[in-house]
Amino acid sequence: MVLVFFIIKYPPPKGIVSMAIGIICGFLAALFNSIGYLFSARFLLHHKSPFLLLILAPCGMLLVSFPFLFWLFPFGSIDQPWRITWLTAAWVAVFMIGQ
Repeated sequence: MVLVFFIIKYPPPKGIVSMAIGIICGFLAALFNSIGYLFSARFLLHHKSPFLLLILAPCGMLLVSFPFLFWLFPFGSIDQPWRITWLTAAWVAVFMIGQ
C-alpha cells in the first residue's frame, strides 16, 4: 500500500515505466515457457505420443484464448463487413504465430 501511494505521489519517468513493463513481461514469458515445458514433459511421460501433443496443444491454446476474442474484438463498432474478415484473419494469424 505504501509503495502504491509512493508511485502515485511521485510518478517515475515514462521511459522507466516502459522498461519495467518490458522486464515484467519478459519474466512472465520465461515463467510461462517453463510451465509449458513442465506440462509437455508430464504429458509425454503419460501418453508417449508427441504427435498427440502436437494436435492437443493448439486446441488447448484455442480454448484458453477464445474467450478473449469476445472481450477484445469490436463486434458492434464495425460498420463495414469486410473489416470483420480482416480482423478475424489477423486474430487467426496471431494465434498461429503463438504456436
